[in-house]
Amino acid sequence: MANTKINSTVIATSDPIELSKGFALNPGHAMRLEKQFSALPFWNSSSTILGTHIRTEARGAIDVGFAGPSYGVRMEVDGQLKDDEMYLNVNVDEMQGGILLGADFKITMSFEAKRKWIHLVKKGWHSHFEVRWSELVDMVETMRFSGLFVIISLIKAGLALQFIGADTLAAFLPSLGTNGVWDSESGICRNGGKLTLHPQVMGNFDLITIAAYIIAGGAEDIQPELIPLIEILKKIYTLMKDVGLSVSVGPTFGMDFPIDVSITKIRAIGQTQTVEFDDLSFQGGTFTTEEDRVTGKDPDGDADLPLKQVGLELTHKAGLDLRVGAFAGVSFLKVFAKSKRFAFDVFSALGMPYRVDPVKNDLNCDVDNPSVTSSGGLDVVLHPPEATS
Repeated sequence: MANTKINSTVIATSDPIELSKGFALNPGHAMRLEKQFSALPFWNSSSTILGTHIRTEARGAIDVGFAGPSYGVRMEVDGQLKDDEMYLNVNVDEMQGGILLGADFKITMSFEAKRKWIHLVKKGWHSHFEVRWSELVDMVETMRFSGLFVIISLIKAGLALQFIGADTLAAFLPSLGTNGVWDSESGICRNGGKLTLHPQVMGNFDLITIAAYIIAGGAEDIQPELIPLIEILKKIYTLMKDVGLSVSVGPTFGMDFPIDVSITKIRAIGQTQTVEFDDLSFQGGTFTTEEDRVTGKDPDGDADLPLKQVGLELTHKAGLDLRVGAFAGVSFLKVFAKSKRFAFDVFSALGMPYRVDPVKNDLNCDVDNPSVTSSGGLDVVLHPPEATS
């Protein structure tokens, strides 16, 4: 096989990621009505200073419709076909999974810093030096706001319930947050070619809010022995309101819908032949001289040139778990806020994680493509579930 350089290529279910164009967790049973309104990047900067490449970006989008349960993938890769080996440097990667219900607004911010290193490749008489990029910092943060969950939060706050006298119900309802049933992860090579997404619905029962409602409702009339304690709590609560301080603490529980995703093959597609590499190795890590890379070997591989497409085989297993724990949060003047939640999956902790049979999906994209659309440069093939042995 002749040496073939693979220039920068985007491998994606869609660009940007849309759940309706992703892989259904249960093939044939997924909602696929979605329209994405992508805003122009708020910020996009790329520069190289003293051998260090720095890239920052912030962008927003609005998703409207009903989609999922599914997951989507986006990767920016380059690499090489060489002898019986193919490797892909994964420069940027992200996975998103879950369900879209109604309208969601998301903001994605990324910061990446890479530095050049001179790396010695030890291959006996064929040892040589290579210039490689290594990750110093690679952060992708996506904030998602579900329209449905925002409405529920407003109801929880009593804004839509006061006129029908349902204040009590609002006080005792759990807070669901605003993320919706959705999760995002990155860094699959740094995790051995595997990632787990955790779309979930979690309810926080704020004991402080419940206590404040009981105090305001005059619980001392029901249990007179609590009058001294309630008076103290009233003073503390009044003082917190006066200084703009809010504290929340209590139990949290809900349902977790884990999605285990792994890269099981990479492939090179020529004019008349496809070569698949299933003997895979992964490398990568922050603050190391290693690039995020997946390497496949096939002693009998020989792809025709010119190379048309590169692709992946992704295998996923969807699951279900009960999640319980506790949370605590504090905010000042409704501007500065910090919260922390500790929770664990009950079934997994008991050694009984629930997963369905694995499903394999093929994702092939044209080489040298700067982006992927649903109308071209994309070939998605869904395989039926395979029973576990």
